[in-house]
Amino acid sequence: MQKPGALDPTEWGFIHSHTLIGQRILGAAPALRPVGTIVRSTHENWDGTGYPDGLAGEAIPLAARIIAVCDAYSAMTSDRPYRAARTPATAAAELRRCAGRQFDRQVVQLLCAVLAGEDEPATNLAVGT
Repeated sequence: MQKPGALDPTEWGFIHSHTLIGQRILGAAPALRPVGTIVRSTHENWDGTGYPDGLAGEAIPLAARIIAVCDAYSAMTSDRPYRAARTPATAAAELRRCAGRQFDRQVVQLLCAVLAGEDEPATNLAVGT
């Protein structure tokens, strides 16, 4: 989207329906229906405040949780018409700040470890944290 100003309520409604539209498109091909389920859930939040279904925690497909964290990092580190890109360190700090509320804490820890260049990012994580 290249709009320079804030979105109006109609535009927000369209934005909030994009995951459903993606699921419908993918659902047209039987082999891609499982991918559609993942696409549908990419804007669910760990604490249940996301959309479209208000899923929380591990009820959100793992692939969708990974996509959400990676997409947020990519969005923050890219220039937008309404703001300059954040530095990788600032974006990682924002992901950490939102971990446990918006994002799966473990996925954030793993992405930050990969970004920091750790060879074995999962070795310092406890299962289920």
